[in-house]
Amino acid sequence: MPARDHLFDSRSDLSTDDVARIGAELEAGHAAIAVIGRRRRAERAVVGLTDLGGKTESHRITRRALQYAASAPKIEP
Repeated sequence: MPARDHLFDSRSDLSTDDVARIGAELEAGHAAIAVIGRRRRAERAVVGLTDLGGKTESHRITRRALQYAASAPKIEP
């Protein structure tokens, strides 16, 4: 199974276009913060980030995608 299948399975709503767009934002020098948690806690974090002027969006990803991301090789700057 190709690596991308772990990140973009049928129960996840994070698309390859989302990843490309977020990557372009990072390459432009912007920061990204991922909040991983239960819905109520994540919603509070989104509200806090928005209050600070951040641009927020939410994506559902599966436990399998998180496990794959955690095991991926680290990228050195």
